[in-house]
Amino acid sequence: MFQNNNSAVIKHLSKAGLKSSKLRNRLAGAVIALAAFLLALASTFAYNAAMELQNLTHYQAVFENVDTQVIEKIRTNPDVEAYGISRRAGMAKNGDISLSLLYSDEKTMELSNVRIKTGALPEQVNQIAIEKGYLDSVNSGAQIGDDITITYRNSVNNEMQTDSFIITGFLGTGDENGMGRKVYNAVVSRAFIDSDPALSSVYPTVVIKVANADGYSNTGLKAKIKEIGQLAGLPEKSIYINDINVDSNNTTSETSAAVLAIALVVVIAAALVIYNIFYITIIGKVNEYGQLRTLGATKRQIRKIVMREGKLLSLQSIPVGILSGSGVSYLLRPSMWLAVPSLILALCVGIITFLTVMLSLRKPAKIAAGVSPMEAVLYTDFHGSSKGKKRKVKKLTPFALGRIYLTGNKKKTAVTFLSLTLSGILFITAASLLSSVDPVRRARQGFLYGGEYRIGLNRELLSPSTSYSDLQINNPLPEELKAKITAISGVDGVEIHKYIRGRLVGAIHDDETIGVDNIREKDAAELKKYLVEGNLPDTSADQILVNRGTITYEYFGLHYQPGDTITMLLYDGDTQISKKFTVSGIIDNDDSGDTLFLPDSVMDALMAQNCNQSFEILSGQGYSADVEAQLKALIASEDKLEFDSMKEQTELEGRVLHVIATAAYTLVALIACFGLVNLVNTIITNILSRKNEIGIMQAVGLSRKQLMKMLYTENAYLIFGSFIVSVFLGSVLGYYVCIAAGNVGGLSYIQYQFPIWTNAVYFLLMIILQTITTRFIGIFLQRHSVIERLREV
Repeated sequence: MFQNNNSAVIKHLSKAGLKSSKLRNRLAGAVIALAAFLLALASTFAYNAAMELQNLTHYQAVFENVDTQVIEKIRTNPDVEAYGISRRAGMAKNGDISLSLLYSDEKTMELSNVRIKTGALPEQVNQIAIEKGYLDSVNSGAQIGDDITITYRNSVNNEMQTDSFIITGFLGTGDENGMGRKVYNAVVSRAFIDSDPALSSVYPTVVIKVANADGYSNTGLKAKIKEIGQLAGLPEKSIYINDINVDSNNTTSETSAAVLAIALVVVIAAALVIYNIFYITIIGKVNEYGQLRTLGATKRQIRKIVMREGKLLSLQSIPVGILSGSGVSYLLRPSMWLAVPSLILALCVGIITFLTVMLSLRKPAKIAAGVSPMEAVLYTDFHGSSKGKKRKVKKLTPFALGRIYLTGNKKKTAVTFLSLTLSGILFITAASLLSSVDPVRRARQGFLYGGEYRIGLNRELLSPSTSYSDLQINNPLPEELKAKITAISGVDGVEIHKYIRGRLVGAIHDDETIGVDNIREKDAAELKKYLVEGNLPDTSADQILVNRGTITYEYFGLHYQPGDTITMLLYDGDTQISKKFTVSGIIDNDDSGDTLFLPDSVMDALMAQNCNQSFEILSGQGYSADVEAQLKALIASEDKLEFDSMKEQTELEGRVLHVIATAAYTLVALIACFGLVNLVNTIITNILSRKNEIGIMQAVGLSRKQLMKMLYTENAYLIFGSFIVSVFLGSVLGYYVCIAAGNVGGLSYIQYQFPIWTNAVYFLLMIILQTITTRFIGIFLQRHSVIERLREV
């Protein structure tokens, strides 16, 4: 059979269709570009951030206290691709700026992504290579060849030392461009370590790079690291996994699922809006498709015309989206940008977006192709009930007209309503979770007794060779200090937190230490809330309380019942005490990190050394700068103590929450843009597709004021309706998300709070967009007289 080649005609009609509805097509193009923008931004930024994490270090594990025999076993292990040796020398502090001094061989520096930018590595006892950023932060103008004097705390004996060094070079690190850095690095020579009796007395640290690390799963690589350490003869407590490197290189299934879920949400949101735009557009062009069918166009040709329009829009819009998304990703962190992989990702995003558009067009194209010439003549956008039931005649007002139109085309209204509602639910659910994270409650977890300030043993002094029990020798937290603190005006009391380090004989990890915390008399009522078996310990007997809700309980493989006997080796300064306890009771508190508890009086009776770990200072008047200054003055000369305040911790938690909230709100707001763009598109296409019937109504007496009332009514139903449903479902979903999160151990500070201000801003934004868009379209319609619009009927 003879057939005409109509491909040129289809191309021409597609281009003409795009030109005839410029405003509608610009909206469709904006949505397509927005989808490409979001996917390009998220994918390229996430990829480059992951690469930055990977490049911070290239080793997967750290082995502590490694002797020469263990080093030899590591060297000959075929699963170890490379290893390096290092030693901690000390830590210097200058205000809130810290400098870590260590010795590293060249391989350790390579695996740690540390290099000499200028100069050379130190070789002599009095030579040092240092980060230029540290010198700048402490306002030192020292250059290579200059002398600098550093006062630091020795990492082994914890004594303060002062030494002079000659700068031989400046270091470059993977974190040198980090914002707000407080900790810097300096490398000393092997000769310096050997010359110090304390530093040379301990075994070095070894970092390893596992051969073919990328070939393992996340859990598989961690198991391999432990296997390497155990084969070398190391106890598990000396094996430390570099989680940042392992987790960024060997993504878990949970992380992959989360990334895919976010991408899927963006794709579905974009697909729904694109479908809605073309669905409404096709309804408005039914007569045109009918005319084409009358002229002989087949269903297949009509479908091709619609699909080609979408293809042309995609080719125009997708490049804009992926280029702008990639550009914003680059501007957010130019220092970590990898051009070639990012461009490949952007191309993949373009393909995914294009396929999304094509899939979204299948249904609208099918609808367009199914229009017959007769249906086109009889077609109306109103689909009221065809049943012959009697209807009460009501007064026809602008408000009634708005309601009639919305209920007349239920499917179109439902699609628009669904798009607006889904984005609203997502936004409000995220807002509910973020508004429920209370930085004050989070900070309060570190101040268990309700205090405003804390003075405790300096955690910066802890190291593989120094524990809390070592710091408790000649404990700087005696009763005399407590009395001085209590005497300060504004201090209502001091609560003591005691701590003993020990080992559980017969446990799975009996070579590792576990902490024992104190029970005050006033803690009894709170502990009874979590008591599931037995009783609280009696101060007159050797009884101990066990918390089965901690990670430590599982790690040590504990399965205690009331009446069981626990044998422990307790560290009393530099001596050990063997002691047996009877389990008095079991509590289940997954919010606490403490596993074993003894009464205050029992701990004091057991230990020769003072086992105080911190003083928590109560103040009914809340935070006071004067009280803080006096407390700091009390401990200014005691470097084994550190000061902390509830105010400082709350501010820190607030900053962390702000970073998380900004990232989350940005993602959700960008997704919500689809719903808002869909709202604007619905308003515009609803009006433009009915400009003929609006012209007829104006011809029979509908004023401009009445027209605007009608349009506002239509949009108000959509906005108020979708907002109410979004708030209800989003709040319910957000409530249960918060409940679930709050029940996770350590996250009890998440308590549901209704995000009233976020909801108000979201609602206000929808109202503003609706008002501006409706007014704009009203002005647009006024540009064409009623007669001109009637001619198009």
